[in-house]
Amino acid sequence: MPKLAADVAVYQSKSKAFFEKLKRYGIDSVMVKLTEGTTYVNASASEQVSNAYQVFGTVGAYHFFHGNGLAEAKYFLA
Repeated sequence: MPKLAADVAVYQSKSKAFFEKLKRYGIDSVMVKLTEGTTYVNASASEQVSNAYQVFGTVGAYHFFHGNGLAEAKYFLA
């Protein structure tokens, strides 16, 4: 059976209850948007990652790419 992952950004909740609800709906893991371009940071990411990890035991993170490869990679890693 395929694994299901939810894409979570600043627009979704950061509460543990939110992630528990996703799990009840059959979600297996979460991908949290951390950064975008070279200026945006998800202000809720820390709590989203922490609470999702408590619920799922694993969390992925991603960067929303705008086309400036090297600068954006450095920004994401920083």
